[in-house]
Amino acid sequence: MLIIGSCVTTKKKGEAPSKSKKAYHDLTAKYNYWFNADELLNLTIDNLESQHKDNYNQILEIYPYADVSPDGSRADLDNVIKKSSMAIGLHRVSDYTDDCYTMIGQAQFLKNDFETAESTFKWIKQEYNPRNKKPVIKKAKRSKKHLNKKKKAKKKKPLSKRKKNKLAKKRRAEKAKQKKEGITPAPKTETKKEEPKKKNPLSPVQTLTKQG
Repeated sequence: MLIIGSCVTTKKKGEAPSKSKKAYHDLTAKYNYWFNADELLNLTIDNLESQHKDNYNQILEIYPYADVSPDGSRADLDNVIKKSSMAIGLHRVSDYTDDCYTMIGQAQFLKNDFETAESTFKWIKQEYNPRNKKPVIKKAKRSKKHLNKKKKAKKKKPLSKRKKNKLAKKRRAEKAKQKKEGITPAPKTETKKEEPKKKNPLSPVQTLTKQG
């Protein structure tokens, strides 16, 4: 059940995967795709390297396998690209995604598809540059259900009958005590509305200037 749950869970953009989900994708990507692609790539390199013959009258190649025609190994290199692409498509959150991209670039280079290999390596450099790293959204530890419960708990609960009876009894006891001591409760004072102020009559000079 744990493996199935890890497989089918969806992830929001930029959200960090859970530990179980991460472990599932790492395991599956490594042994189903990356391992097979890596073994096939190493065998292809060994095969190409065995076809190369050093010419000691010229400058020796640093990578002898890259100087050999890849015509006989194109099918294997295509298979490396296919397996790596499947690992990326199905298990992108795994730690082997960058390794699979690198293998795709290496296979393209060995096929003498230099322009495509160059664009692949440029993309890898830009995407996995630590300076351009996108912030990861941490998964909320508490579910929405838990938060809703917390909000409801914060709201004031209605008083029970028992508490209401206690409060009423307390008020009656206070009133009885006040009557016994001869203390009368202070009457409520009503606030009188202020009447609008009457305007002062205009002086004769003011009336003349106003008429003029």
